[in-house]
Amino acid sequence: MPNLRLRWAATALVVVAAIAAGFVLSKTVASGLRDDTPATESEAPRPEEGDRASLGRLHVEPDPGWTQVGLAPPVPGFQRHATLGFSPYPGLSLVAVASLQPAEDGTLLPEALRANAPKPSPGRLGGVPAWFYRGLTAGKWRLDAAVLPTSRGVVTVACAAQGNAGDIPVACLNGVRGVSVDDAEILPPSRAVAFRLRLPAATRALDTTRVADRTAIRRAKTPAGQSRAAARLRAAHLEAAAQLSPLAADAPGGESLVNALRTTASAYGDLQRAAERKSRRAWNRAHTRLRRAEGALSRALAAATADASGDAPAADDDR
Repeated sequence: MPNLRLRWAATALVVVAAIAAGFVLSKTVASGLRDDTPATESEAPRPEEGDRASLGRLHVEPDPGWTQVGLAPPVPGFQRHATLGFSPYPGLSLVAVASLQPAEDGTLLPEALRANAPKPSPGRLGGVPAWFYRGLTAGKWRLDAAVLPTSRGVVTVACAAQGNAGDIPVACLNGVRGVSVDDAEILPPSRAVAFRLRLPAATRALDTTRVADRTAIRRAKTPAGQSRAAARLRAAHLEAAAQLSPLAADAPGGESLVNALRTTASAYGDLQRAAERKSRRAWNRAHTRLRRAEGALSRALAAATADASGDAPAADDDR
């Protein structure tokens, strides 16, 4: 079939044109939400600007009665060298810790604190809307914790006691007078936050492959080259779906987006097999399916990136 590759190349141009508009929105998503990986420099906490304690991008203004400690205590869910530690009440075996961590779950809590977590209560941490979890347990520790999501990760603050150290004062978390994160936007607490923070990185990685391999399909000199490019595009869409899938159920439109990514991956798989078989008829069928899948993916991405903060409880009380 001497003219087959030329016909495929012409069809590939149509594929590229159909795809090109599909991920313009993902560029906007990637620029609208910053990198969700927080700084976790392994350095000792240091006081800055009066009573403010800082570690990496994280800054906490504690109550004047709190004493900052040099190395944070070993509280579950908090890496000691990436955590600010305080002694909030002189004479009591009670500690307070604060850290900035990636958003990895709808609860916004560190993994070690999720097992028996109750439904969060809305409130304010340092004057900013946050979620509060009281009565948490992890190993021999008992904790009251507050989580405050930002575009750089989640600020988690906890008052904790070990063993028979006594009850945690209800007002302990009120000792946080202020919280800030460099180059970050404070976000309303929501189960959708983790998904929305993961989305920009997932779409950036996918876009990189799409740009390179759409071009590769167009420029391939043989069906084998087109097959390899289609295979890479299939794998990239499956990888994006795998990254987002664990968080999708908590985000409006999340599961639809994951399904659309998988459907698009399957369509690229059809394109790959058509090239391998050198079948113009199969290629045209795969192209038609791919156009439909790309359109559905573009719509699903737009829906998933809409404001998903409606599931966050109103934070109308001070804690």
